[in-house]
Amino acid sequence: MTTSVATAPLASIVIVNYNYARFLPAAIDSALNQTHPHVEVIIIDDGSTDDSPQIIHRYGTGISFLLKQNEGADAGRNGGVEARREPSRRPAVAVEVGAGQEPRVWRRGRGHEGPR
Repeated sequence: MTTSVATAPLASIVIVNYNYARFLPAAIDSALNQTHPHVEVIIIDDGSTDDSPQIIHRYGTGISFLLKQNEGADAGRNGGVEARREPSRRPAVAVEVGAGQEPRVWRRGRGHEGPR
């Protein structure tokens, strides 16, 4: 049984970035190519000084993004969670991937849960 976009719950993928331009296209492409039928991709750029803002702008309306001053990863995750289209309807999950690291998952109210 397949789920249509109209009936599938909205899944929000929040990518927090700070000077990871070299990894950003792969992260965004991976998020956009998920098989779930109803996905929003939110990029929070935490004041990058590399080419990250230009890369983000190339994706146009395919993603939502916020370019902000550097406030740290926690503020970036929180900003991404708050930027979701349906913030009060479901639990929030943010995934952060750094160079050479396992993905780390944060759930609102629980904090870091380690590699998944």
